[in-house]
Amino acid sequence: MQFPLMTNRFFLFLIFFCLFSSSCSSKLYSIKSPTSKDINLVEDFLIEGKFKYTTNILNKRGYFLLIKKDNKLDIVLGRNFLLPERQFSFELTQSLDLGELIGESPSSDRENFKISVLLSYIKGSPLKPEDKTLKVSYPNGFSYIDNYRMPIKIMFEKEDVQLILIIKKVS
Repeated sequence: MQFPLMTNRFFLFLIFFCLFSSSCSSKLYSIKSPTSKDINLVEDFLIEGKFKYTTNILNKRGYFLLIKKDNKLDIVLGRNFLLPERQFSFELTQSLDLGELIGESPSSDRENFKISVLLSYIKGSPLKPEDKTLKVSYPNGFSYIDNYRMPIKIMFEKEDVQLILIIKKVS
């Protein structure tokens, strides 16, 4: 008679142990989403990240927002979240001087970039042959940020000017 009582306790213990161990276990999720896609420059999007702008005499860091709606690009730059932000609005066909955007004085020897070309480099498009003065590199390669295939880190270099963008969020 002792034997059935022992098996009942053992089975009861086994059931509680299984319930407890399965409720405390972690669930595995896939890192890559099956619906990953490339960012489309025709559609509206928002890109958030950090920037570092370096020249011989100037070194600035902060965060940025690129908001593309219709045929316009709004750029929001800030040093930190306590100081006021600077906001700019451009048409995609306009040109942009990165130094003036950061707050440097205008210079005639700096080259202006078309907004659409700058967005294609941020997207990860290869360098066009006519852009030999600008060196664009993606040191960390490409990854998936919010289901979009994008470079994590983008480096723009030209002579003594360097701009590094680190993408944090894409929507």
